[in-house]
Amino acid sequence: AIGICVVAGACASWFFAPPERRRSIHESHRAVMTGVENAFCCHLGSLALGSALIATVQLVRWSLFYLERQATARKNKVMVSILRCVECFIWMFEKCLKFMSKKAYIQIALMGTPFCESAKASFYLLARNPLNFALLSMFGNLLRWIGVSFIVVASALVGFLCLNLMDPQTPPVAPMAAFVLLAYMVGSALMNVFG
Repeated sequence: AIGICVVAGACASWFFAPPERRRSIHESHRAVMTGVENAFCCHLGSLALGSALIATVQLVRWSLFYLERQATARKNKVMVSILRCVECFIWMFEKCLKFMSKKAYIQIALMGTPFCESAKASFYLLARNPLNFALLSMFGNLLRWIGVSFIVVASALVGFLCLNLMDPQTPPVAPMAAFVLLAYMVGSALMNVFG
């Protein structure tokens, strides 16, 4: 939540700055600091509320999962079926809530409004422009996938070449697995901006 709000606030601060100030490196750093300051000083409660809503739904989902395991152990097939249906509904609700919360965090950063007001505004914005958001979401996911893939492949290739130059006789299986895992984590963190 904080990361989304900081990035959105920094982008808004940079975008709405006068054109002559946008060109300087100092203004870019200032935009990021403005995003961080706004997220931590002004909107921390709204971000916590959105995160708490998601955490509450996840708690309910995990409680239902526990009850399903208990019903499975008692061989109560009717209760297992009912709980699986309810879990599916809660899972879909959680996904929708995460999606709407992300859009609400962006509204919070842009407009400076509380969470509920921002969620309402983002819902109406999504309702008015569903095709635009669907295309933008697909393009963002594609761009994120391409970026993460490039980072992983490039890191693995450079790591393999470095290992081969250092010691050509040693098989590089374990270090390569570590390179790929670390590159995937870093790439996912860096490309999260597009998701």
